[in-house]
Amino acid sequence: MNEDERGAEAAAMLEELGELRRRTRARRRAFGVPLLVFAALVAGVLPVAAVAARHGGGPAGAAGGGDVLSGLAGGGPDGGAALGRYWAVVPVVGYLASALWYRWHARRAGAATPTRAFIAVGLTALAAVLALAVAAHWSVTMQRVWDWPRASLVLPALTVGLAVLARAERSRLLGASVAAFALLSAVALLAHPENLLYDAGLPATSDPWLLGVAATVAPPSLALLAGGAAALVRERRGARW
Repeated sequence: MNEDERGAEAAAMLEELGELRRRTRARRRAFGVPLLVFAALVAGVLPVAAVAARHGGGPAGAAGGGDVLSGLAGGGPDGGAALGRYWAVVPVVGYLASALWYRWHARRAGAATPTRAFIAVGLTALAAVLALAVAAHWSVTMQRVWDWPRASLVLPALTVGLAVLARAERSRLLGASVAAFALLSAVALLAHPENLLYDAGLPATSDPWLLGVAATVAPPSLALLAGGAAALVRERRGARW
């Protein structure tokens, strides 16, 4: 075998190895279900807010008063205790459900996506937001700082965890979904999305707080929903991105 033949054989082996790696990566990808889970959990704030509004809500109040988790609801003193409790518990359920899903999928597909960093970083970010909310509950100074977000800081905390998952999956689709989620969450944090609805001609509502919650969580959850649905279609067809 001459040098040219050995070079061609080596190139063919490298190509086969690359194809094997691509197939393995495509087989182990399973982020469609976690995206749908988090989309449902973010959207799940809406019925909780509706029930809270029907029963008079629950303002965060002054430092040291009200529910200690009210600050997780976002929106300063209009945040409700029910929403704060929801944001404190439900995202953890999402991470645990995602971990179980990936474990089940790894056994079925014979290839696993590394998810330890996704779970660890995501839960750490949630714990940090929870600690800040508790500190703001007891400190007047912290509460003044905490009052600026228009939406729950749990949204950027979720973005951090999902960004780690996108890196582990090495998927352009997942990366685009997380980027859209991050952008829409930032708009919810810094702006008043419900004002865009008013500008579009939506009649004034008797409960602007509830409309604000809906305008805040609906766009980010729809971004995850679209990404998760597209991922399931791609995964079913065996696509690689």
